[in-house]
Amino acid sequence: MPKILFLHKGQHAASTRYRALHYFDCLRQAGWTPEECKVAKSLTSYLFALNQARNADIVIILRKPFKPFFRWLLRRVSKHLVFDHDDAIYVRDDGSAHPKILSQYQKMISLCDAVWAGNDELMKTAEPYAKHQCLIQTTLECEKYILDEQKPKDSVDLVWIGGSSSRPWLENIMPALEQAAKAIPNLRLKIIADFTLHSQNLQVIPVQWSEENEGRELANAHIGIAPLPDTAFTRGKCGLKSLQYMAAGLPVIASPVSVQTEIVQDGITGILADTDQDWQEAITFLAGNPQLQNKMGEAGRLHCRHGYSIQSGCKKMLQDLDYLLKI
Repeated sequence: MPKILFLHKGQHAASTRYRALHYFDCLRQAGWTPEECKVAKSLTSYLFALNQARNADIVIILRKPFKPFFRWLLRRVSKHLVFDHDDAIYVRDDGSAHPKILSQYQKMISLCDAVWAGNDELMKTAEPYAKHQCLIQTTLECEKYILDEQKPKDSVDLVWIGGSSSRPWLENIMPALEQAAKAIPNLRLKIIADFTLHSQNLQVIPVQWSEENEGRELANAHIGIAPLPDTAFTRGKCGLKSLQYMAAGLPVIASPVSVQTEIVQDGITGILADTDQDWQEAITFLAGNPQLQNKMGEAGRLHCRHGYSIQSGCKKMLQDLDYLLKI
């Protein structure tokens, strides 16, 4: 059985969970032996990773360009080397240019046999330096989110899920949410994260994120929100939040940025909102239409299941793995 090794920064990182670990069962069923290895900042970690890479048929690097010497060694010991990313790791988080990081990214992918990317923007950036590319969109175990949860009847709960790095994007939209709360007295905001926000006009419900509770906490809300500014960094985003909301049967209100314009079907699975006024109107409209919430939520669930399931992503991955073994 051919062996595939994923090198990552930690098992709990979103890229590790959604770009590697949740494909392991599918890969095994297709005759592969998947393994994973955390690469930390220690000599022992680097040496162990190199030894594992030497014994693998294909090595997948998740997101990290690595420093020059380790990069060179990894290329020397790997039969086939792939760089996988689902973020614009070549710019700063605020979208500004970072020439040094961009240079390391370009050198890394130029050493690889293939680049796997989560959206077309990432593919376009990698194209001048990649020998071969494959688009593998973010996918979900959709069944994990199909839960018979009782939603609150005396409130309308917006929900946002994410990490502290994306906190500014939620903060940017808070004035619009607070304005909507003036028209909808029972409006609440659930934040599933490692932080919370405070508001005088909007009740905020903080929920500590865990992999075990995320599906349940999403399913018992009413509307998922996915605000994004339009920057070079966010255009590399692959729509995980929107997909999670849809898998949980929620209508989505999202900024028309990056793949959110593809994932969220405006008027069918949710509403695309650009300005603060758009956000206020979308929230008010959906909050007053429980039947439409349900209709959009069911449409989103079907859309997620048909286009963004683990099986669909694994099929693309297996096709490209077969190609790589032949070169």
